[in-house]
Formats: sequence, C-alpha cells, structure tokens
Amino acid sequence: VENNYDTKKYWLSELDPNKLITVDADTSLILNNIINFIRNNNVNNEPMHIAIAKWVYNNIQYNEELFGEKMTTKEVALRKEGVCQHIAVLYRDMLRTINIPATAVDGVAYDTKNQKFEGHSWVLVYHNGEWIPIDPTWNLYSGKLPISHIFLYKDVDVELSFTKEGEFNDFKVDVVKNVKFIE
Repeated sequence: VENNYDTKKYWLSELDPNKLITVDADTSLILNNIINFIRNNNVNNEPMHIAIAKWVYNNIQYNEELFGEKMTTKEVALRKEGVCQHIAVLYRDMLRTINIPATAVDGVAYDTKNQKFEGHSWVLVYHNGEWIPIDPTWNLYSGKLPISHIFLYKDVDVELSFTKEGEFNDFKVDVVKNVKFIE
C-alpha cells in the first residue's frame, strides 16, 4: 500500500515549481561542491534527484541528539549529521541548487523500530512534470512512499527551529493486525 500523491487533485496542483528553486548564494556555493562530486561519481548515470538522495542517505548521519537544534542547510552539510527535518531541508536545497524544484514537508511516519507513529519530514521533488515524494532519511527514492507516511503540512523552512514540543507521543492509530508496514 502506498501514499497517494495525485498531482491532478488535491493540494499538490497548487505547488508552483518555478517558485521552489531558490537557494542563497553562500549555501549554493557549499552545495555545488558536493553536487559536483556526486555528478562526477554517478557511474550509473542515475537521475540527479536519485543520486543526490542516495548520497544524502549514505553520508548524513541521523543523530537524535540534534533533535530540537536549529541548523541551517550549510551547517548540516558541514557537520554531516542531523535529524529528518535537517536531512529533508538539506536534500531540498541540494536539488534547488541545480534548479530541480523541491519542497520539504512534515507529517508522521510509522517507525517500525519503536512501533509507533512519530513526527517525520521528507521532500516532494518536481520530476517529469509531477511532484513525487522522496525520503532521503529512510532511503526511499522510488517516488512512492508507504502508507506509513502521513502528510500534515508543506514548506518546511531552513531556519525552522525544531523543538521537542509537538512530538506525537499521544498519536495513536488502530491498525488491523494483518497490515505489514514496509521497512
């Protein structure tokens, strides 16, 4: 079962790809060095949105101790660590640096390790005329996300302060016993 991101319906049709490609010059300079490295090592000639997602997954460490830390894209790129919000914004800005429209979104996702829904961020990428979801934190880059990802709001900001308030500790969902979440 997958999440339904139908670009002809709902809120996705309201996203203007032409307005979602800007990155400040200082951040762009740092990210271009990383992107050039990825481009030069893209031996399988994968689309750049996938090559970058794989690089982010393999090179940015998830560090729960950074939950609640306010970090810019530049800081995440230099530290090479963060939580899902930091990772999503870094990936978004890497794509925007090479003029691929993208926006970071927040919602909840079912964490199979902790067996509960928790706050989570991922990215919508404009590819071949449609918005597709990519989750660089969980290494999901096919353009389809499992139904365990539930979208809540869009346009996560680089300067957003990620606080521990608003955690989904009391978020409960009844699930039929035979449903298997994609790991």
